[in-house]
Amino acid sequence: MNQRLDITFGLALLAAGCITPGCHRPLRELPPTRAEYPAYRSANESSPSPAPASPAASVPANLDATAIHELFAANHPELVAARARIDEAQAATTTASAWPNPEIGGRLMFDTAGGAIRGEGAFLFPLPLGGRIGEAEAVAALNLERARTEVAALELEVRVEADRRLARLAHARARLALLQELAERSARYATLARERRAASVADPLDVALVLADAARDRRAVAREGAAVTAAEEEIRMLAGLPPEAAILRVETPARRSIALDREQLIREAEQHCPALLLARLKVASADAEAQLAAAERVPDLHLGPAVAGEDGGVAVGLQAGIPLPLINSGRGPYDEALARRRAALEEYRAEARRTAAEVVTLLARLAAADEEIDALLGESIAAAEQAFALARARYEAGKLDVLRLLSAHRAFADLKLEHLDLLLARQEVVLDLELGVGLEFEPREGKS
Repeated sequence: MNQRLDITFGLALLAAGCITPGCHRPLRELPPTRAEYPAYRSANESSPSPAPASPAASVPANLDATAIHELFAANHPELVAARARIDEAQAATTTASAWPNPEIGGRLMFDTAGGAIRGEGAFLFPLPLGGRIGEAEAVAALNLERARTEVAALELEVRVEADRRLARLAHARARLALLQELAERSARYATLARERRAASVADPLDVALVLADAARDRRAVAREGAAVTAAEEEIRMLAGLPPEAAILRVETPARRSIALDREQLIREAEQHCPALLLARLKVASADAEAQLAAAERVPDLHLGPAVAGEDGGVAVGLQAGIPLPLINSGRGPYDEALARRRAALEEYRAEARRTAAEVVTLLARLAAADEEIDALLGESIAAAEQAFALARARYEAGKLDVLRLLSAHRAFADLKLEHLDLLLARQEVVLDLELGVGLEFEPREGKS
C-alpha cells in the first residue's frame, strides 16, 4: 500500500507585492514600559529636550476682532481634531478603493512508497462580484463629506463664540465707562455736600445720603472693572494669548436688522444649518452602508492560473473558487444597516422640526427685544434726559438740593445701563440665530 505525506502551504501577497525588511517603523510617541522608565527618566533629566515654543509668543501685543477670530479657531481643540479627521477620512477613501490582495497557494505530495513527488500551485485573484468596491468608495466619500461638514460646523461655532465673548467685553467696557462717569459726578457732589455741611447750609441727612451714593458708585465701578478684567482673561485663555496681550477696543453691540422673514429663515436653515446638514449626511451614509452590506453578501470569485507537476511533467490550467454562504449569509449586517438607516432618517426628521421651532422661538425673542428697546428709546430715556437737564438748571438756580440732582442723574444713567444690557441680550439672540440657521447676517445698522 502506497503511503503519501502531504504538505500544504499558502501565502497572501500584500498590495505592494512583498514584505520588505524595515518597512515597519515603531511609533516614536509610545511611552516607556515600567522596566524602561528609570533609564528613560535619567536620560531625559540629563539632557532635557528644549521646550516647544508657545504659539502665543509670536502674537502681536494689540489684537483686533479679526485676529481674535483666527486665534480662537487655531486654539480650539475640537476644531483642530476635526481638521485632522479630514485627513483620516481622505485616507479612508484610498483604502476603500483598494482591491483585495491576490493569493498564492500550493501543495506538495510525497509518495513514500515509490518516491514520486507531485506539486500543485495556483495564483488567485479575488474578483468582487457584488460591486462592494464601488459601494465602499461611496461610503468613504460620504464620510469625508461628513468630516468636512463637521469642520464647517465647528468653525461657525467658534466664530459665534468669539463674537459672543467680544460682545460681552464691549458691553462690560461700555458699562464701566458709564459707571465711571457717574462715580466722578457723584464724587463732585459729595465734595460739594461736605462743603455745605461745613458751612451749616445743608441738611446732615441729605449729606449722608449723598456720601452713601458716592460710595455705592465707587463699589459699582470696582465690580464692573473686575467684570472687564474677567472678560479679557477669558478671551486670552480661549485664544491662547499671553497675559500681556492687549485687546483693542471692540465696538459696542449695535442693532442689526435681519432682512429675511420667518419662512425664508427656515428655508435657509434647511440648506445651511450644520446640525441639519450632518443629520442629512448621516442618513446618506446609513443608506450607503446598507448598500455596502448588500454587496458584501455576494461572495468573491477567486480566479487565476494554476500549475501541476508530477515526475517531470507540468500541466497548466485555470483554477476558480467561490465561498459558499452556507453558515453566514451576511443577512445580519444587512439588517443592522437597514435599522441604522431608519433610525438616522427619524433623527433627521426630528432635527428638522427642532431647527424650525428654534428659528421661530429666536425670532419671537428678537421681536420682544426690539419692542423693549424701542420703548426704552422712545419714552424712558428721553424723559429721563429732560428730567436731568431740568434738575441741573434748577440746581444751578438754587431751587433744588444736590440729593435730588444726583437722583435725576442716576435715573438717567440707570436707563442708559439698561439700554446696554438690552443691546447685549439682543446681540446674543442674533448670534444664536446665526448658529441655528448656519448663516452670518449682514451687519445692517438699525436703530441703536
